[in-house]
Amino acid sequence: MVPSLDPGRDGKNRPSAEMTSVSALSPSDVWAAGLYPLKGGASTLLVHWNGRSWQQVPTPATHRFWNVFNGLSVPSSGDIWAVGGAMTIAGAWQAIVLHQS
Repeated sequence: MVPSLDPGRDGKNRPSAEMTSVSALSPSDVWAAGLYPLKGGASTLLVHWNGRSWQQVPTPATHRFWNVFNGLSVPSSGDIWAVGGAMTIAGAWQAIVLHQS
């Protein structure tokens, strides 16, 4: 068992991060995507396991309230795709796609 990275946990009984998708190229190259709670919403979460520890990968904030990754594909090292949705101020959902190479 490997402990997960949980940037949403602050000791105040807030919900923890949710991982919705994972992709592993090897035991030392694992990616996971999802969300972590923020006050009044959530932010996208992308993390990488290097065989020893998780590192959070910065993702752009698209909207003020809810941002979530629901899917992840890592076809090769350095080719990361994450997809999900973001809620606008008007309450409409918009698709978001992140590609890092």
